Amino acid sequence: MKTAIVELQTYDDVPTLQDKLLWARAPRILLVWPEAGRPRLRGPVDLVLLRRYAARLGARLALVTRDPQVLAWAQQARVLVFPDVETAQRRPWRTPRRRVVRPARRVNTLPRPQRGMAPAGRGWTRALAALVGIAAVGALLAFLLPAARVELLVPGETQQATLTVVARVGGGEAALPLQRITVTVAGEYRRPVQGTRLWPAQPATGQVVFTNLGATAVDLPAGLRIASYTDPTVVFELTRSGRLPPGVGQQLRLPVRALRPGTVGNRPAHDLRVLPAPWDLRVTVTNPEPTHGGQDLRVPWPTDADYAALRRHAETALREQAARELRARGWPWIPASLQVVETRSEAFTPAQPAATAELRLRLEQRYQAWALDPATVETWLQQALDARLGAGWQARADSLQWTLAAAEPVPHDEGWAWTVHATRLVYPAPNTAQVAAWVRGRTPAQAQAVLQAHFAGREPPRVRVWPGFWPWLPWWDARLQVVVVPPVAGSSDAR
Repeated sequence: MKTAIVELQTYDDVPTLQDKLLWARAPRILLVWPEAGRPRLRGPVDLVLLRRYAARLGARLALVTRDPQVLAWAQQARVLVFPDVETAQRRPWRTPRRRVVRPARRVNTLPRPQRGMAPAGRGWTRALAALVGIAAVGALLAFLLPAARVELLVPGETQQATLTVVARVGGGEAALPLQRITVTVAGEYRRPVQGTRLWPAQPATGQVVFTNLGATAVDLPAGLRIASYTDPTVVFELTRSGRLPPGVGQQLRLPVRALRPGTVGNRPAHDLRVLPAPWDLRVTVTNPEPTHGGQDLRVPWPTDADYAALRRHAETALREQAARELRARGWPWIPASLQVVETRSEAFTPAQPAATAELRLRLEQRYQAWALDPATVETWLQQALDARLGAGWQARADSLQWTLAAAEPVPHDEGWAWTVHATRLVYPAPNTAQVAAWVRGRTPAQAQAVLQAHFAGREPPRVRVWPGFWPWLPWWDARLQVVVVPPVAGSSDAR
C-alpha cells in the first residue's frame, strides 16, 4: 500500500501539518519526528486533530519517533508509532483498541420475601426516607443553586527591556542552541556572449573547363564533384549538366559551386583538378580563373570565460535570494554561515559552444545557515522578563513582541549575540481568594461597593448572579467565580 512520508520541521503546527496531509494523497501517511527539537504541537490533543483530519481524507496516520514524551502523547491519541521508516513500511498498521472492562454482574443473594408477608415497619420507614430525601434535595438546591461571577478589570502596563541573546552551536551555559536551517532556491539567468567566431556564410562559385580524352562524347551530370588539388577537403559540384563533344581535345565550360560555404572555397586558378573514378580516365578538368564569392561572417560564440562568468552571476543571485527567503522566515540567523550544500540541477543553453548571442543557465541550489528557533527565543525572553517583574504582577500570555536591533549578529565568546528589544503587557493580579471572602454572601450592590472601595481608581467590577432573581452571592467558594480580566493591547502605560 502506498505510504506518503512527511518529515516534520520545528516550525510546523497543526494548520501547516493539515496542509501537508492534504497534499500527501496516499492511504497511509507517516509523520517523521525531527531528531532535534519539536514541532509546535501542544500534546495529544493536536495528535487527535491530525488523526481525525487524516481520517476525513481517507488516510491512516502514524508516527516515527523514539521520544518518550511523544510516545505518551501518541498512546493517549491512539496514533500508531514506529521506531523507523523501514519498520513502518514493512509491518501492517493496526490501530490499538481500547480494552473495555465490563463490571461484573451483581447477583442478589438476599432471600426473596414470601408473598403476603411484608417486613414490619416498612411503610413508615419509606415515608421517613422520602421526607429526608426531599429535605436534603431542597437544602442542597438552596445552597448550591446560586452562582456568581465577579470580573475584575485590571489596568495594564507595558514592560520594556533591551536584552542580549547569546547563541552557539550546541548551546551551553547562558547560551541558546543554534540550529541548521536550509532553503532551496532556483532561477534562470541570461548573459550576452562576449566571444566571437568566423562562421561560413556564402559558398564560392566559378567555372571549370572539361577536356575530352577519347573519341566519344561524354555526358557530364549536374552534381558531379570536383576536389581541390591542394586541399582535397574542399569540394565543388557542377550546378548544371553538359555534353562534351566527341574527339580528343574537345572542351566544355560548366559552372561549379563549393559544397562548404566560406572563404575556404575561394581557390586559385588551376586548383580544381581532382575527379572521382571513372571520370578521371575519360576527361580532365581545371578552373582557368580563381573561384570567388565565398564569405565568412563573425558571429557571437560563447567561450569558457562566458560560461564561468554566467555561473558566478547565477550563484551570486541565488545566494541573495536564499538570504531574502531566510530573512522572510523571521528566524534570527547568521549571514556569515550561509553556504551552498548541494547543487541540485545545472543546465546551460546551449550546453556546448554554438553560434548564439545569449547564454542561459538554469540553476537550482540548496543553502544552509545557522539560526535560532523563534520559539526558543520567546521562551528565553519570557523567563528574562519574568525575572524583572515585581511581586503580584502577571504578564498577558499572548502579548510578547520582540524585534532585533540589527539583522546581523556580532561574534561573542565562540558564539554570536543579538540585541533584542522586547515588550509585553503586564498587570497586577489580585488575590482571588481574598476577593471571594470580601463578597461572599453579599448582595450584588454590596459586593460591587466593597470591591470599588478596595480597588479605587480602577474600572468598576462586574458582578453577575445566577439565577437573576437570587438576592445574594453564594457562600460556597465553588459556586463563586472570581475572574481577573487582563487588559487589552493599547490600553497600557510604559513600565
